[in-house]
Amino acid sequence: MIARQVGARRVIVTGLARDAARLALARRLGASEIVEADREDVEARVREITGGRLADVCLDVSGSPLATPVSIKLVRRLGTVVLAGLSGKDALMAMPMDHIVWNEIRVQGVYVKGEAAYSKAIAFIEAGAGGLPVDEIVSHTYPLERAEDA
Repeated sequence: MIARQVGARRVIVTGLARDAARLALARRLGASEIVEADREDVEARVREITGGRLADVCLDVSGSPLATPVSIKLVRRLGTVVLAGLSGKDALMAMPMDHIVWNEIRVQGVYVKGEAAYSKAIAFIEAGAGGLPVDEIVSHTYPLERAEDA
C-alpha cells in the first residue's frame, strides 16, 4: 500500500507457502503479484512478471542467508537491494559479487532504532498509518517487561 502511495507501479511480494495468510494480506494491501518462494523459481517468475526488466528495488526483510543472494538477482542493472532483516551476529552469507559489480547494483542496509524512530512510528500510527490496517499487520504485542522477547 505505501509502496503504491509513493509511486510503485507494480509490487511483487515473495514469501513461503506456509505464510499464506501474510501473503493474502499483502495482496489486500496492494501487492500486484505474489510469488511463493518454496514453490516457484523466484528469479524466473520476477523476470516473467517484469517482461525481463527485473525490479528497480528489492526490499529484503527476511534476514535469510538463502534469500539475500536471490534478492540481488531480482534487481535490474543499477537497481537497489535494501536489506532490513537481521541474520544473527556471526551469520555469513554468500554474495554474487561479480553480479553486483557488473550490474552496478546498490546494496543498502537499513536499521532504525532509538527514541526518535519510535516517536515517528507512533506519530505515523496515530495519524492513521497511511491507511494501513495496523490491527492486521501487528502479529504480537508484549508488555514492556518482556521487550527482549519481542
